[in-house]
Amino acid sequence: MPKFLLTARPFPSYRAFLALVLSAVFVTLSTAARADRQFPVDIAFAKAAQFDYPYVKIDKQVYRLSVGSRIYSDQNLITMPTAVPATAAVVYRTDFNGEISQLWLLTPDEAQAMAANPPQAPSR
Repeated sequence: MPKFLLTARPFPSYRAFLALVLSAVFVTLSTAARADRQFPVDIAFAKAAQFDYPYVKIDKQVYRLSVGSRIYSDQNLITMPTAVPATAAVVYRTDFNGEISQLWLLTPDEAQAMAANPPQAPSR
């Protein structure tokens, strides 16, 4: 093996290496310990919403997704309607036409918390 490879260090000092490792650990832990998602005030909870694009059946009522509706995954990313599971726990917001304008798919922990303390139904 060439001698310069044995003597060369990838970092100028161990302090720089330690700072890099600690910052990587901090970023990882802060991402894992992120705060819960914040939902709007005027939402409703559905334990088992059934999806059949462009319709969503909640309890015995069938809603339609509005034009430009947004569906957020359990990771809070916008999801295409065809990628949504057939049945899921959700919170949703309706517009003035009674169509669903925003819908959030819930994690199991969020669904359990919403079932224990459901949001107040919006007055329309």
